[in-house]
Amino acid sequence: MEEQDNYGVYEDPHRGAQKKKNKFKGKQTFIRVILTLVLAYLIFLIASVQWNLYKTNQKLSDLQDELARLQREHLELLEFKEYVGSEEYIEYRARKELGLIKEGERVIVLTDPSEENGN
Repeated sequence: MEEQDNYGVYEDPHRGAQKKKNKFKGKQTFIRVILTLVLAYLIFLIASVQWNLYKTNQKLSDLQDELARLQREHLELLEFKEYVGSEEYIEYRARKELGLIKEGERVIVLTDPSEENGN
């Protein structure tokens, strides 16, 4: 009984070991929670960067398609410009729309016999 009286309630040598274990478990839990939060934040950051990269690649692909289409259209317009400036096209337009003829040519106008009977 003397030993029990000497230690008292607060002087139990095993009680200090229990407090240290509880403190260590508390620190471990706190560290785990912090690490879990940091890991979750890192996963979120990586996911958002990947999403932005995906969207940027989609825009890049769309712009490359648009560029290819515009380059084709540009080539077609250059060819048309070259054709419009050619002697062949100028002669075609002069004959078709203005009714012009070359020097020395004769114009023959054919009439439809059914139109003459109708008059």
